[in-house]
Amino acid sequence: MPSGILSRLKLSNWRRSKTLTQEDKQPLIKPAVSVPTRKTLNHLSSEQIVDSLNESSLSDLNGTISLCCKILKNPKEMSEKQMGTLLESMLNFIKSESFTISSALKVADSVDQFIKNSEMYTVKTLAMKLEVSLASWIPTVVSSNIVNLFNKGVIHYSAVAYMITELATSYAPGIKPNMQMILKKVINAMQDPSDLQAKFWLCRALSSLAELVPSTNDRLLLPLLRSGYWTCKVFYNVNKSQITPDDNVINAQFLITLGSLASILPSAVLGVELVWVSEEMRKLQQRLPMNMSVHLIQPLMLFTEFAIGQGSVEMIDALPTVLSILHHLIACSDTSEEGEEAQMFSTSWFAFLAHFRPSMVYGFINDILRKPGVQSRVRTVWLLHDLLGEIEFSDLEKAYYKHSFFQIHQDDNNQVIIAVLDLLTDLIDKGYYERPDTVLIKYLVNHSSLPDDLHPVYLEETDSTEEDDENRYIREKSFALLLKLISL
Repeated sequence: MPSGILSRLKLSNWRRSKTLTQEDKQPLIKPAVSVPTRKTLNHLSSEQIVDSLNESSLSDLNGTISLCCKILKNPKEMSEKQMGTLLESMLNFIKSESFTISSALKVADSVDQFIKNSEMYTVKTLAMKLEVSLASWIPTVVSSNIVNLFNKGVIHYSAVAYMITELATSYAPGIKPNMQMILKKVINAMQDPSDLQAKFWLCRALSSLAELVPSTNDRLLLPLLRSGYWTCKVFYNVNKSQITPDDNVINAQFLITLGSLASILPSAVLGVELVWVSEEMRKLQQRLPMNMSVHLIQPLMLFTEFAIGQGSVEMIDALPTVLSILHHLIACSDTSEEGEEAQMFSTSWFAFLAHFRPSMVYGFINDILRKPGVQSRVRTVWLLHDLLGEIEFSDLEKAYYKHSFFQIHQDDNNQVIIAVLDLLTDLIDKGYYERPDTVLIKYLVNHSSLPDDLHPVYLEETDSTEEDDENRYIREKSFALLLKLISL
C-alpha cells in the first residue's frame, strides 16, 4: 500500500479514536429513579429506605409521597424502625420546593389515620410532629384533625394537648379561625377525668392558646377561658400538697396558666386572686430550681399589672409578697443564663412597682438591708444601683435612697463595702447629696485609712505592698468620694 494512503488511514483512525475518547468522557445522564414498591421497602434496612425514598423523591415526589401515604394507612409488614425512618423522610419532603397543598392534604389524611389506628406507639411522636408541621400549609385542616383526636380512646390527652401547644407556638396566625373550636375541645378535655400528666399538658396548651386571644371581651371565647381558669385552679389545689420535684414543676405550670388568664377575670375577683396566687407562688418558689422559678415572674406580673390597671384595693395587701418573690430571684440567682434572666426581669418589675408605690418598695428594700446575709445585701445594693439608672426620682423618693445607706454603713464585709461605694458614686454624681453628711463623711474617712481629725486634703503615701486589690480599691475609692463631697 502506498505510504501516502497508509498515512491518511492512520490519521483517520487517530481522529476516530480521539473522538470516541472525548465522547466517553461526557457525563452520563442517569435514568430517573423509579418509585420503589412497598415490597421492596419491606426488605430494606432503615438506612437503605432513606436513600431509596430520597432518590425517588427527586424525580417523582408525588409518586413517592403516594407510596408513603399508602404505607401509613396500612403499615402491615413494616417494623417500627422502618416506619420511623419513613416518617422522618416525609418530614423532609415537606421542605421540598416541589411540595404542594395537594400533597399536604394527602399526607394529612394518611398521618391522621396512622395516629388513630396504629399500635406503633414509639413512632407516634414522629407522626404527630409530621402532622403539626403540615400546619404551615393547611393550618385549619391540621387543627381540625388534631382536636378530633380528643375523642375517647384515640390517643392520650397529653399527646393531643402537646400537639396543640406546638400549633399555638409555631403556627399561631393560621389556627386563629379555629380558636373557638380548639378552646372548646381543650376545656371539655380538662373537665373530663384524666391523669396528672394530661392535666399538665392541657393547662400548658390552654396557656399557649390564651396568648393568641385578640380580645378578652370576645363573647364566644371569654366563657371558655374563664371556665379554663377555674378548672386549672382546681387542678392546682388538689395537687399542691405534693412536693416531689415532678409535682413542683406541674404545680408551677398550673400557676403559669392562671397568670396567662389573669386578664379575663372580673375586676372584683382579680385582686383577691392576686393575693392568693402570689402567696402560692412564694411557697412554691422555695422548692423550685432557679431555671423553673424564673418562669413564675411573667404570670405574677400579669396579675399585678392588671390589678394595678383596674385599681384593685387588694394590690396593697399583695405587694409585700410580690416584692419578696422578686427579691428572692435577685438574691439567690447565679451567673448562669437563667440567673441573669431572673435578675433582669425582677429588676424591671421592681422599677415598675416603684412607680406604683415608691414608699412601700423602698421600705421593703430597707427592711431587707437590715437582715444578715452578704449575698442578699450585695444583690440588694445592686438593685438600688440599677433602679437609680432606670428611674428619675422626686426629692421625696431620693430620701429613700439616702436612708438605705444607714442600714448598711456598719457592715464591714468587703463585698458589701464595694457595692455601697459604687452606689454612693452614682448618688453623689446625680446630686442626691447637696451637702456633706456627717455619717457619710465618717464612713468614707474610715475606709480611706485616714484618722478622724485629719482634714482630707491629700492622701499620704502608705506602704501598700501587703494590701490586696479589694482593700486598695476600697481605700482609693473612698478617698476619691471624700474629695467629691468636700467640694460640694
